[in-house]
Amino acid sequence: MKKYFTIIIVSILLATHFSSFAQCSTTISGDSCISALLMANTVGNIPNTLEWYRDGILEQVRGKRNPNSTIAAGGGFTDASQFSGPRDVAVDKGGNLYVVDDGRQRVQKWAPGASEGITVAGGNGKGTALNQFFTPQGIAVDKAGNIYVSDDLMARVTKWIPGATAGIVVAGGNGEGSAANQLNGPQNIFVDTAGNIYIADRWNNRVQKWMPGATVGVTVAGGNGNGSLANQLSEPLDAAVDKYGNVYVVDYYNNRVQKWAPAAITGITVAGGHGQGTAANQFNFTTALSITADGSLYVRDQNNYRIQKWTPGAATGITVAGGNGLGGTPENNVGPGFGLFADTLENIYVPELFQNTVNRFVPAATAEMQYTAALTGSYAVLVKGENGCNAQSSEFAVSTTPPKPTRIYGSSNVSEGQGGLVYRVERTRGVTYHWTVPPDARIVAGQGYWGIRVKWGSTSGAVTVMASNVCGTSSLKQKAVYVTQTVAATSGNTAAENRQLSIYPNPVASIATVFFTSVKNTSYTLQVTDITGKTIVKKDGIAITGENKIHIVADHFEAGIYFIHILDNENGRRSASFVKG
Repeated sequence: MKKYFTIIIVSILLATHFSSFAQCSTTISGDSCISALLMANTVGNIPNTLEWYRDGILEQVRGKRNPNSTIAAGGGFTDASQFSGPRDVAVDKGGNLYVVDDGRQRVQKWAPGASEGITVAGGNGKGTALNQFFTPQGIAVDKAGNIYVSDDLMARVTKWIPGATAGIVVAGGNGEGSAANQLNGPQNIFVDTAGNIYIADRWNNRVQKWMPGATVGVTVAGGNGNGSLANQLSEPLDAAVDKYGNVYVVDYYNNRVQKWAPAAITGITVAGGHGQGTAANQFNFTTALSITADGSLYVRDQNNYRIQKWTPGAATGITVAGGNGLGGTPENNVGPGFGLFADTLENIYVPELFQNTVNRFVPAATAEMQYTAALTGSYAVLVKGENGCNAQSSEFAVSTTPPKPTRIYGSSNVSEGQGGLVYRVERTRGVTYHWTVPPDARIVAGQGYWGIRVKWGSTSGAVTVMASNVCGTSSLKQKAVYVTQTVAATSGNTAAENRQLSIYPNPVASIATVFFTSVKNTSYTLQVTDITGKTIVKKDGIAITGENKIHIVADHFEAGIYFIHILDNENGRRSASFVKG
């Protein structure tokens, strides 16, 4: 069971008339279990940033942001107020919001404060005509209000002038390929003030620049195959250009943003590039970026569920939206998606692919106090205040529900009444273990610990274990155990022949066929039990001398491990197991 808790950071400014020197302190308190959301509060000192550390490694930096978003578009009850997989977003100088509605094959324009959008491109169903889209991806809007949309499978970018009912092909449109006049999987796009179009050409691992009226593109980043070298890219998903003509590229599989100066043949890493991870200098698959006038980069870090701001020359990113893992609420989360836009006021627009909304995060007067401890570890926070006070908290241990034990060690084949057998798992500190055995077996010692001692009865079944700590209980781990009886040989047969029993197929989909041998004609009882020893099927029959075959219908069985037992006077008790898929 998850427990929610609050981390309270108290920054106290102590000042007297004897000294103007400010003193700060910070503490962390709360539940010791991972929650969906942690909350930090400050008193007496307005923080500029909070740096969160896990096991001594900087995980996230929180800046001055409102942690919760509002819905800027979508989320309504009419076709005009809904999306079906919003893919990318752009905002013009008038504050109008343009959204690529992938599922409905259209672009919607939302005026500031509007409750519905109007279709300004596409909206004529999926198709290849110039008034249609097939797989619209990225969007850009120039200063004249022209809309540019990339179409993945059509391998083209179309331009829609205001009021147009059809687009004009301005890049690609010559089939999928790697030639200068082709594209292959165009993703997000950027249009500069001169009207040049920069296209993240995903499957060609390059960024193409198409000047106004051009019939071919020029490679301005990558184009040297899929790779991680400085002159390569690995599935670029977005590109942006600053006022100096530097091209910034989201290098998806390399978990980095590369900067390519004009005419450069190699790029330099300006964000990420430290492998896949959760730290403040890492990404976990970047999908989109936006650039503001001061050169700050806003990067969508998809699998870390956050938006990172990287100021020019920064070694780490600042979390400005999301960063709460899979916990929290729709308002403070950033889910999976491929678009992003930061406007001149640093409002951040995030299309949510599965919420079917575009959410807006706005700046705030103080640093964002929310944080999710998504991993077990020892957490600490450094608060940097406006008055120059920096305060480091002591460490605070956070744990989570223990993982399911990976393996149970012990015998799978035992004899009826056999005792002293030990079953164990790998030990984890701070964890207790709850064990179960079949009803007629007995745990002699060890319940609650990482190992138990068992005395067996006559019923085959399973040893099961669950790990528990203060945060909750893991899922069940089980080990099938077969109990056999020693039977005297009859009619010249050996004990091994008497015990012969098999099941086919195994795993079982719908019908299990049981094969067994008998030394003579005799009556038998067949019993099917689950791992708890509960009888699922019981039937009596007559076995003939030699091989016997019985069909069991298992359609109604739940998935799991089952045991078949056959008992007769001549051959004794025999058991085998099967898995129901």
